[in-house]
Amino acid sequence: MVSRDGLFEGPEVEAVVTAGSRVLISGCEWQVKAVEAIAMGPRLLRAVGLTGIVKNRESIFVEALEKGNLRVLSPTEVEFLPDLSSNFEDAVLHVEAAMRRSAPTGPVPQVIGKAAIDDLAFQIEPTRKALAAQRVRLLIADDVGLGKTLEAGLVAAELILRRRAQRILVVTTKQMLDQFQAEFWNRFSIPLVKLDSTAIARVRNQLPLDHNPFDHFEKAIISVDTLKDEQQYERYLESTTWDLIIIDEAHNVAERRRAGARAKRAKLAERLSWASDAMLLLTATPHDGSFVSFGSLIRMLDPTALPDLQNYTREDVDRYLVRRFRDDPLVALAMSANTAKRKVKGIEFTSSEAEEEAYRVLASLKLDVDEGRKGGDQLFRTTLQKALFSSPAALIETIDNRIQRRSDRISPNDLGQLTRLRDAATAITKADFTAYQALLNEFARVGWKGKDPTDRIVLFSERIATLEWLDAALKEDLGLPDGAIRTLHGSGTDDKEQRRIVKDFGLERSKVRLLLASDIASEGLNLHFQSHRLYHFDLPWALLVFQQRNGRIDRYGQMMQPLIGYMLRRSANEEIRGDLRTLEVLVEKDQAAQKGIGDPAAFMGAVDAEDQEAVVAAAIQSHIGAEAFAKQLEENAASVVPKPASALERLLRHRRARQETPATRVDEAAAVMRLLPDTFTFVRRAIQRMSEVGDDLRMRVEEADGLIEIDIPDDFRRAGDFGIGSRSRIDTRYMPEEAVPAKGRIRLTTDRKAIDNAIRRALAESETGWPDMQYLWDVHPLVDWLADRVGTRLGRRAVPVCGVPGSLPEGRVVYLMHGAVSNMRGTPIVDRWQAVHVSDGEIVDREEVPIFLKRIGFGTRLPNSQTGDVGLADRNAAAAVRGFQDFVIRLRQAEQTRLDDENVTTMTNLEALRVRHHEQLELKFAQGIHTMQERRKARERTRIDMAFASWWRWVEESCTLPRDPSPHVTIVAAFHG
Repeated sequence: MVSRDGLFEGPEVEAVVTAGSRVLISGCEWQVKAVEAIAMGPRLLRAVGLTGIVKNRESIFVEALEKGNLRVLSPTEVEFLPDLSSNFEDAVLHVEAAMRRSAPTGPVPQVIGKAAIDDLAFQIEPTRKALAAQRVRLLIADDVGLGKTLEAGLVAAELILRRRAQRILVVTTKQMLDQFQAEFWNRFSIPLVKLDSTAIARVRNQLPLDHNPFDHFEKAIISVDTLKDEQQYERYLESTTWDLIIIDEAHNVAERRRAGARAKRAKLAERLSWASDAMLLLTATPHDGSFVSFGSLIRMLDPTALPDLQNYTREDVDRYLVRRFRDDPLVALAMSANTAKRKVKGIEFTSSEAEEEAYRVLASLKLDVDEGRKGGDQLFRTTLQKALFSSPAALIETIDNRIQRRSDRISPNDLGQLTRLRDAATAITKADFTAYQALLNEFARVGWKGKDPTDRIVLFSERIATLEWLDAALKEDLGLPDGAIRTLHGSGTDDKEQRRIVKDFGLERSKVRLLLASDIASEGLNLHFQSHRLYHFDLPWALLVFQQRNGRIDRYGQMMQPLIGYMLRRSANEEIRGDLRTLEVLVEKDQAAQKGIGDPAAFMGAVDAEDQEAVVAAAIQSHIGAEAFAKQLEENAASVVPKPASALERLLRHRRARQETPATRVDEAAAVMRLLPDTFTFVRRAIQRMSEVGDDLRMRVEEADGLIEIDIPDDFRRAGDFGIGSRSRIDTRYMPEEAVPAKGRIRLTTDRKAIDNAIRRALAESETGWPDMQYLWDVHPLVDWLADRVGTRLGRRAVPVCGVPGSLPEGRVVYLMHGAVSNMRGTPIVDRWQAVHVSDGEIVDREEVPIFLKRIGFGTRLPNSQTGDVGLADRNAAAAVRGFQDFVIRLRQAEQTRLDDENVTTMTNLEALRVRHHEQLELKFAQGIHTMQERRKARERTRIDMAFASWWRWVEESCTLPRDPSPHVTIVAAFHG
């Protein structure tokens, strides 16, 4: 039966609130922007006020607490208004805004080829894989320097566009905060608020005690150490949910055989995993050689995935993993076209007599502390040798620390021998220190004087004592001005200063010319903006460290040929000469890995840097010689029965045969619906129209360059809730504070090359490194803001009516209808448009919206006769709503059938996994159970059951669409003949 307004009558069924619904709550009208499901809790409604005192105010409602106060407004509760604007400009912008507020669905990416990055085919795979997955949980483990941050940015932008990632948290290392924040804003227009302990404490002091500080940031970036070191954050994290969490340098939160500080980080990551719907883990080293280490990351993504962390196949982890190396065909093709092949040089020098004396003393050492230590134990003598190969200063520091720490336990023999070695090291003067003299000669040979701000040098050493010695010596001998040499290591330098050093090294205007870095700088940092020269002052004893160090300048985005220099010592001492040659084998294998092996684990039979060092130390201690060591590494790489570490890496690199596609552009047929030709046109026309009707938005447009310049809108300033805000400060939902232009004018461009140039110009000319231009595309917050402002300019319930005589039969009304269906978690599943033709209260035709609009010429310079018949549109609206709701219901039913089939498969697989988990638990505790083991077994059983219960609940909510007899639909515009 049909009611007087044309909608279904029958048993009263409560309307379901979905994203886009207009609702009355306690007499005030709100529009629901998003619906969020909390694990084991009620749904949250994120809404913006439409009327009265709540207008434009954003708020969060707990749906279960609003029963009786909440009513979903009917689609026919609208106000039809004639569009009197020239060429229907108001209606055009109104329709375009509605299209931009809708959410794309389906598996086809919408951001490919549109972000401010180069279109590299291999970087698209994570986005495709994310959209193909039932739940976005990915480990992006590409090789060093291939752009994992950019790949994560593409996934995040895709989810934002699909209304699936309003709340984002990025967790990274303290050194990477600035770099990651800048990349996400400059390349993807994703504003991240940089949080540290001080910032969070400031917010907490301004909030009521029962408010969670993390709830006041939509998109944030924070250091993993800030989170793990502050126990008070635990309860805040446990009561906060995020749409997407990205953990950068994720190997820092994986289980490792040498846990140390990682144990806290691993627990933190597990806690975050439960607090997010989607999750990305980024690392170039996803394991330490053990199946358990890698499996721990997979379990963070899905605690049900691996019943046995010691035993799994590629098929078990394939859906979670993206891992490519430089020798992969697509990668090699892209990198060869965008990055010059590195040039490697060995800088040879011959040890001085003073150094040879130190070698003789070292070679003759017979320390009591080393007696009886064999096999995998690294001898202290080897530690001393490693220090001496770095610098005399490093050796002296090592000896002093040993004597001081063991003053009451060191034997007279050891004390005497160590003192003699220390004296020999002390006798090595600056002139005798041949590695240093060779470095100076190299600088002179290449003509490097530190004058060219775009030719900076990175100099790596493992030992802080070596770096500090070099700092003092180079300042004296190079004659560089104050500030030209900076030292970056983790001792005695706070987080902000470390980040400042890295930023200054990339700014052309800064004084820095030479960066002396420990391996704290070898992970993730971009050091290539003003530098293409890198020197290893001492050779690392792990191939992984070679890879990480070199990746600082030999990476995607390097504009010049990377030049890598290795300091190669020659000694007359036969034993020392053999050990030095053993280290040089690593240089050769590092180059071989670049050419075809991909990951150094294949050579080393070990992945973790400490394990690789142990392999090298064992070779040196046993004096097997360079030839035998090289043969050992080759046998590891070619082994039919590989060692555990390389076996794991081969498993991870194995791919099932599939068609690789080089396509880097979105399939236009599957693209999100638009009326206007591009984002630039929408923004320009929207701002122009808003200015014409009273909004003070001064705009300057350079059409040919795709440039728009406007004053920062007042809405972009903080509102001041709880005393936090300040009208003089930016609302960080719209841009990071660091990106606010000095003169208050936003410069936006759609030209990706212009953004590249602006970034390079900022690094060359600005004090901050932030460009004076922002990238304008669908994801930029300004576009969403404009869509909201334009879409409600006529009124929150207004529908423009356009008279188009001659284009439609007289008396016929065509309604542009939009319908959306979300699952019980608030994720958009169905999003459809239709042009519904109605005459005399009956539907007479249906048409695809783009076809209809093109046929009548809407969106072009279609003349407006100002004949909009409001009464005609009002009389026929109920029929259009009823018919379109029937259409949406059929779509929903078809989608529910598909989801039900998917759900059966998923649940079957989950049950099989649950059984395997419990079987593995029984095997684990099969031997002699006593009380303590029984408790441990019970705890693990509970953990397994909770994990599966949570996953089942997520699947059920995700695969369930509300059975609403009157689904949410919207009349966007009406046309009549």
